[in-house]
Amino acid sequence: MRTVRQLVLALGLLLLAACSATASQPSADEASSTSTEWSYTNSYGLTVTLPEAPKVIVADAYSAASLWPYGIRPAGVFGHGLEKDAPPGELGDADVSTMKIVGTGNELDLEALAALQPDLIVGYGSGDNKGASWTWWDEAVTEKATAIAPFVGVQFSDQPVVDVIAEYEDLAEALGGDLTSEAVDTAKTNFESARENVRTAMAAKPGLTAIALNGDTSVVYPGGPKLAQVALLNELGLKTVGPSGEDNAYWGELSWEEVPDYPADVVLAYTGSTEAFADAPVYAELPAVKAGQVGGFDDKMPFTYARYATWLTEVNTVVSSAKVLTG
Repeated sequence: MRTVRQLVLALGLLLLAACSATASQPSADEASSTSTEWSYTNSYGLTVTLPEAPKVIVADAYSAASLWPYGIRPAGVFGHGLEKDAPPGELGDADVSTMKIVGTGNELDLEALAALQPDLIVGYGSGDNKGASWTWWDEAVTEKATAIAPFVGVQFSDQPVVDVIAEYEDLAEALGGDLTSEAVDTAKTNFESARENVRTAMAAKPGLTAIALNGDTSVVYPGGPKLAQVALLNELGLKTVGPSGEDNAYWGELSWEEVPDYPADVVLAYTGSTEAFADAPVYAELPAVKAGQVGGFDDKMPFTYARYATWLTEVNTVVSSAKVLTG
């Protein structure tokens, strides 16, 4: 028969074990917080943390288009690409009719934004504050917008195209998107194939040059080597020409009379400038234009594998048949 002392000792050990088990387990509130908390760190290194995964998302138009292939459907949209005169193709497959427009261009309707009660705002991030605000908002708008919902900025400037696409892919996954769909896999395969086709074509024509032009009938803006699309072409072996120097790293500025000073075998014309270029006499006389060695480009097209696969295929069609016209 157990003694009283033995019973007391056994009871004490049981209580100690119970307390230890209880201490090692988080409370119900702590467990709930740990399991539902959502956190995302952008490529600038800025982390946004929310009590739970965001359900209502508002995005700038370019980001909405870049997230769309992964099944992310923003409730609201704002920014460039929504204007009536915006070039076609800038929003990819994104269906604007399914989203509430809360601003176009640089303008933002704060009341309309607040009415959506968003959990998160996504857009091109400003490099001045690690992507904590949209790159085209001023400080006053930033303060009011981010008081409504936190902002996640994607780094689109000074980033290779493949890295920007990858960041949207990472963000989409964090938001619950599907990165393994057949459409995504096909688009990625097509992109890799198109990229290698351009690289192969340029290896066979190392002397071929191109110039990327934007502008109107009075002024021309050649794309510089730091422009993501131009940098991609340069990486694939297509040398681009234009004004040199840091001031022209993204966009140069020329009069039409100065354009022939930068001879190129291929012209890549901005898709929104087609009509204006048709009315520019100097453009029609450029050797590449006269030879029909003309393609398009759009620095605002969605950062998706599908869109870039299509564009690089178009570029490859032009450069594969192009001849060296410059000495």
